[in-house]
Amino acid sequence: RGLASSSSSSSRADEFVPAALAGLDYIGTVAFAASGTLVAGAAGMDVLGCSLVGTITSLGGGTVRDLLLGRTPVFWFRAPQYLLICLGTALTTFYAADALEGEAAQEALWWGDTLGIGAFSVVGAQAAAAAGMSAKGRREISIRRADIRLAATPRPCTDRSGLFRRSRWSPSAAC
Repeated sequence: RGLASSSSSSSRADEFVPAALAGLDYIGTVAFAASGTLVAGAAGMDVLGCSLVGTITSLGGGTVRDLLLGRTPVFWFRAPQYLLICLGTALTTFYAADALEGEAAQEALWWGDTLGIGAFSVVGAQAAAAAGMSAKGRREISIRRADIRLAATPRPCTDRSGLFRRSRWSPSAAC
């Protein structure tokens, strides 16, 4: 709880921040699954391959984080809604891929990815703190989680015009 936990505005803020972080976490999960599915589809994969790539793209970094911290079972076993969100998003994206080719859809996916990287960095730092890591360790876990996502995004690093342009500020640096 905050320092001024006796005031009603503080209790609303205490409830809002975790809810907002959870919302951003879900937005990032959807964006990551959609981006992985789109790239797999562009590579010619079928619905099963696209669903696997989309799900691994979305859940992979958090899975690595949990394994490095010794947190088992990993988060999506404890909260299976993440797996269901990934599979639902992958299937929807696979069958609606043509609708996601416009500029507005590309921008929405970019923003979802950006917000997701920020949320996942915060969640990673919280997981590291819960595991008893130092401030430096928490920072490393949260930054490495974002770096894993940026490195795992299956697209050429030189692609500045496609799905995820890096011409804006870096999401991991912003965290």
